[in-house]
Amino acid sequence: MVAKRRSQPARKTSPKSAATTRRPAKKAAARPVKKAAPRPKSSKVKPAAAKVAAKAKKQPAPAPKKMQPAAAAKKAAPSKPVQAAPAVVAPAPAARPAAPAAAVVPVPKPAPVSKPSAPVVPAPKAPTPAPAPAPAPAPAAAPLPVVPAPKPVVAPPPVRRPLVTLTLVTRKSPLAVAQTDLVLARFAERIPSYAFRVFKLVTTGDRQAEWSLEQQGGKGLFTGELEQALTDHRADVAVHSAKDLPTEMPAGLALAGFLQREDPRDVLVVREDVQRPTTIATGSPRRRLQLERQFQKASFCEIRGNVDTRLRKIAEERVADATVLAAAGLKRLGITEWPGLRFQPLPLAVSVPAVGQAAVAIQARTETANFLRPHLDEPTRVAVELERAFLRLMGGGCHTAFAVHYDGTGVHLFHENCGYQRFTIALTEALEPARVAERILTQLKLRP
Repeated sequence: MVAKRRSQPARKTSPKSAATTRRPAKKAAARPVKKAAPRPKSSKVKPAAAKVAAKAKKQPAPAPKKMQPAAAAKKAAPSKPVQAAPAVVAPAPAARPAAPAAAVVPVPKPAPVSKPSAPVVPAPKAPTPAPAPAPAPAPAAAPLPVVPAPKPVVAPPPVRRPLVTLTLVTRKSPLAVAQTDLVLARFAERIPSYAFRVFKLVTTGDRQAEWSLEQQGGKGLFTGELEQALTDHRADVAVHSAKDLPTEMPAGLALAGFLQREDPRDVLVVREDVQRPTTIATGSPRRRLQLERQFQKASFCEIRGNVDTRLRKIAEERVADATVLAAAGLKRLGITEWPGLRFQPLPLAVSVPAVGQAAVAIQARTETANFLRPHLDEPTRVAVELERAFLRLMGGGCHTAFAVHYDGTGVHLFHENCGYQRFTIALTEALEPARVAERILTQLKLRP
């Protein structure tokens, strides 16, 4: 740079000489040069800037560099514009309007002289790449899995066997029919693959309604015809009141089991106009001997017939002031009250029930009994088998003034020689009925 001389006035220059441009060299460089944007209007150019422009004009243009194929490929692509160096413009005289100044092209540094470059062969035009497929939308976050509630375990359906029909035989009395309906409901629940039919018989005890059970003996009077039907294969199952069933059975028959026991107590049925009965109708020696201890001034008479018949005889015919019936029979018949009568349950210590009272017994041939046994009530079977062991050792029946009942914790016993007795018997002991009965009867000296 040459320092500006202040003593010499600035030389006026025309607008055309304000800025000089160098001719472009042959075959310009790889990147094209765009014209610089116009600068602000000025009519003066500083002398130093003019000398630099003149010096650059005298220097030869640099030879173009040898272009590589890659550079040739880039030639076709537009390049970034080169920013031009600021040009020094002399201010224009005040009288003239300012003319637009020409853009000053920056002067590149001269390159050393080299061999003439080989002719530039344009690179083959690269194929236009196919547009990339649009990116797939990101999958939405999967919702948390919903854990279904555990389904209740459903037992597989039972294997259906060919339908087998079993025939039940029973008495014709209303209480016997009601008990048979309970047996049918139990079997329909436990062995639904079986069908059942019922036929009814009239027993000797039903025909001889005027017989005294105490004199004639009640052993087998209500069960003989039913057992004969099993032996003759006219029936498969017999339904009994357990208190009517003898301890000895015909060959080939067995007890399959029992329904769940009802209330085993006796019920004193008294006319409403009587405060303390003086006449009591009952055909059971067991009941008479026990009630004599409670009603010492009362007299006793015989009474026969089904439950409805006995209630009418007391309420309407007034054959006696009171009678005694089983609580289980009244409940199974749906009798909770009767016009003109009141019902008074008797405690076990006052009236010990008969052996097997309130239990429904199912008797069958041995092979059928073994099949039915798991479908019946086990606690009732244990209790009744223990009571029947006492009766078997005593050799008694309905005509004997003897009663025994096992309530699950103890044995209640009545005999005319010793009165009422109670013995605590655990369930584990009750599983050996013959041994328990032998011990207690020996202790009471009741063995015949």
